[in-house]
Parts: sequence; structure tokens; C-alpha cells
Amino acid sequence: MRWSIVILMMLSLACSKKEAAPANPEQTAEAGADPSPDGAEPKAGEVAVPATATLRPLDSPELPLQLRTPAPSLDAPPVLEVLEQGQEPRQPLRFRIKPGFEQKVSLALGFTIDALVAVLRVGEAIYVVTYDLTLRAGKAEDDGSVRVTFKVDGATIDPKRIGDKRLSRIEQALTSARKLTGSYTLGPRGRMTKLKMNIPKDATRTAHDMADNLRWALVQMTPAFPEEPVGQGAKWTVHEGVQEGGIHVNQLSTLEVVKVEGSRVELAVQAQQSAAPQSFSNPGIAIVNQLKLLGAEADGSLHWDLTQLAPRAADLSANVLKSADQPTKDPKNPSIEVIVKTSRAVNYDAE
Repeated sequence: MRWSIVILMMLSLACSKKEAAPANPEQTAEAGADPSPDGAEPKAGEVAVPATATLRPLDSPELPLQLRTPAPSLDAPPVLEVLEQGQEPRQPLRFRIKPGFEQKVSLALGFTIDALVAVLRVGEAIYVVTYDLTLRAGKAEDDGSVRVTFKVDGATIDPKRIGDKRLSRIEQALTSARKLTGSYTLGPRGRMTKLKMNIPKDATRTAHDMADNLRWALVQMTPAFPEEPVGQGAKWTVHEGVQEGGIHVNQLSTLEVVKVEGSRVELAVQAQQSAAPQSFSNPGIAIVNQLKLLGAEADGSLHWDLTQLAPRAADLSANVLKSADQPTKDPKNPSIEVIVKTSRAVNYDAE
């Protein structure tokens, strides 16, 4: 697998100066990171994902109407609205997974974090983890849904990109990542429910980040399809509540059929996110933060054979920007503002 999209941090934000930073800046909203992250310049052949996420209050008229309210319940089915049905011939898009079907995939997941904590910059330079996964379908339910189990067979990283200072910590996290297992239910129209990920109890903060990134990839790679038949050029929106980084997020996605032939469909995907102010804890850290604002944008493409458990190809990237108050140990400063940029990408091609 050749990694073609590398996520780069180019965060340049003004942050109000506070009297003191947290007692331990490595336990900021995105703890476990290194000060002054390296990797700020792309190498030959790499493409930087532009930082387009914007912080906007929920009453901002620039947000789509669906994103101006608190997120739908995590248990609520997504709300789909067909904007265009597309050309004839049209067909209903449905997953048709045979019980016992097993599929092995290799996903390259990129991840990076940048944060401003008072006058201190804390971040995690780019790392790209390649996961070898096995997915297996159980028996079909009466409604056509199947329970899917997955396990990580391997997780590797290019040590040359990490540097000696971070290599030991990343290798320790990879040890936990190689033990990840989980399951979810996949509905015939693509709804993913009851997603469960088993993370080793001794997992480090970085290992929790890796697991959260894998969770993000599994969710975002699985499209939801409308009830009615659609054809090439069809377009619809999907409004739903999702969990990312410990935050209950309001997500609005737009999917467009680029091409459809039998069980194969090629989709273009765009998404925006917002979130209401809320308490949250980052994966692997018990500190409770108070979210103030969140904005996110994502786009990419998916190529699916709907008889399989993973796309034949996926190329997605996302940028999330959030502002939060984090508690400190200093009684004179009960909280401090943290501005965090998180970027993710998934690249996979079995075509």
C-alpha cells in the first residue's frame, strides 16, 4: 500500500494569553503530544490537506440549518433527504453480505494534532499507521442486517517519519493497537450500529488516539443509502449524531453517485460537523473538559462493492477545529482555553 495523502498541521490561531499554563502541558486537551511538532513541511510527492475547518457558534447563518441545533441522539437512525434521484436506470442501493463472508484489508490511517495552550504549543506530528484487518460477517437477521466482527492482524508505521524522540512511545502504542478487536451491526442500507471496540486496559493515550482514528475510519467509510432507487448523479444528505474524540458531534454529509454498475458504486463524499457546548473527556484521559466551539469539514471518495464488508477503495480526509476549557491544578486559574486542530485521513485501494 502506498500512502498518497499526508495530513499536515498548519494551525495559526490567536489565543488569549492566560496567566498560567496547565501544570502538565502534556495532559492538555490532546495530551501525549510533543511540544513544537515537527513534520511541518511536506516532502516530495506528498499532498497537504488544506485546513478549512472554521469555528462557528451554532446560531451562525453560515452553518446548514441541520447543524445549528444539538446533535441527534447517537442511537437515532440517520435522517436522509434525497436531493436528486439521478439518471435512469435507477436501483436501490443495498448491502448484500453472505453469512460467514470474510475479508482482509490494509488501511493507511494518517493522524496529527496541534494545540495552543496559553502561550505553549503542544502537538503530535504526522504519523501514518497501516492496519491489516480481518472482517467477518455473522448470520443475517430478519431485517437483512449482519453482525460484523473485526480484528487487527498487524499495525505498522514508518520509523523514519517518527524520529528517535517519539519512536519508543509510538512503538508502545502500536503494541496495544495490534490487540484491537471489535464488532458492529451493518444494516442493508448501510446504517452502522452497536459499534464496539475492545482496547487493552494498559493502552497508552497515543494507543487510544490510534483506536479512535480506526473507529473514525470504519464509520466514515460506511455510507448510508436512501430508501428509493437512485442512479448516476443521485445526491442525498445524511444527518446524524456521531461520537468522535469523546464528543457528541452533529454531522451532515452529502453523498453523490459518481458511477453505479450492479453491486458496485462510486461515491463522492462531503461532510460538515458542529457540536453544542458540552463536557467531554478525550480517549484515554480522565480530565473533563468543557467544549466551547467545534467546526469540522471532510471530503473524499468511496468505491464499494456492496457484497463486501470494506470498500474497494477509500480516500477520505477531515479537519476538526475545537475550542475548549481545560481545568488546571492552580486554584487561581480554574481553567485555561485550549484550541486544538485534529486532522485525519484514510487511504485504501484494493482496485
